[in-house]
Amino acid sequence: MLVEIGAWGGGFGADVTMTLLFLLFLVHGATFDGASANPTVSLQQFLQVDSSLLGTTLQIMGQFAGCEAARAGARLYWSWELTDLHIIQNMMASDCSSSLRTSVSQGVFVEGVCAFLFHLALLRFQHSSPTYRVPIIASLVTLLAYTAGSYTSAFFNPALAYSVTFQCSGNSL
Repeated sequence: MLVEIGAWGGGFGADVTMTLLFLLFLVHGATFDGASANPTVSLQQFLQVDSSLLGTTLQIMGQFAGCEAARAGARLYWSWELTDLHIIQNMMASDCSSSLRTSVSQGVFVEGVCAFLFHLALLRFQHSSPTYRVPIIASLVTLLAYTAGSYTSAFFNPALAYSVTFQCSGNSL
């Protein structure tokens, strides 16, 4: 349902949404350097032998648990209906729909390309100064989200995609 209404259901255009996403990634990169809520980043660190199997498993479990806790917290916060946006979200919560606006094979391809480019940039700039790395990664994520968002909502994060869309109809094969 949110897909039909538009960005956040509050009438915000792509310019506001992308600006907020860019600022979010700037703040995240500047303050939480090395932290990740993306299981594929943890898997990448494991494959580079930067993390143990146990550590990677615990990280991935924590990332999925964190996304579920955030979803539960957001629903609780929305239930207070502090703004019109929360009222709209509560009305739509029971009737969620798939964020995939293309075929499953094209969706997998788009998400795969986004994830590949994201990880390629992480590998390329992992030893660069944060002064350069943070805005480059934030710009790339914003560009990928803008480009792929019209097809798949551009999650390219399995934990986030699971938490936000798995319960909705049309999200399983």
